[in-house]
Amino acid sequence: LPEGEAGSSYNRPALKVRGKLFSRYLEDGEQITLRATFDERDALVAADPDSFVITEHHRAYEWVVVRLDAVPGPVLEELLIESWRRAAPAKLRRQWDVEHGRDRDRRRAAVHPARLRLGRTGGDAAGARRLRRVTS
Repeated sequence: LPEGEAGSSYNRPALKVRGKLFSRYLEDGEQITLRATFDERDALVAADPDSFVITEHHRAYEWVVVRLDAVPGPVLEELLIESWRRAAPAKLRRQWDVEHGRDRDRRRAAVHPARLRLGRTGGDAAGARRLRRVTS
């Protein structure tokens, strides 16, 4: 991702864009935090509580905890991109969107959890309908 850089946060490995945090490892090394709106975070946790968690520390912030071993690579990639987008300056986001064919209307929630194929619970039609209700 453009201008993405390795750094640290709370003495843990982290990813930043222009010095602004968009992901970091938790102490166990098996989970990371990513930026997500409150609605997206709640929908992800509701859809797949084995993969996504809200810790008491993160409850008041727009972050979600992701268990790395439980999330498929393509889903993690999309979540990382969206987390980067939330931290990146507007001009850098627009440039990246155009270069990657993502210059569509971004006013809706960037990652609609119903679009993610989460496996066990996120792939069934009933689960997708529940998520649409939560995030619309």
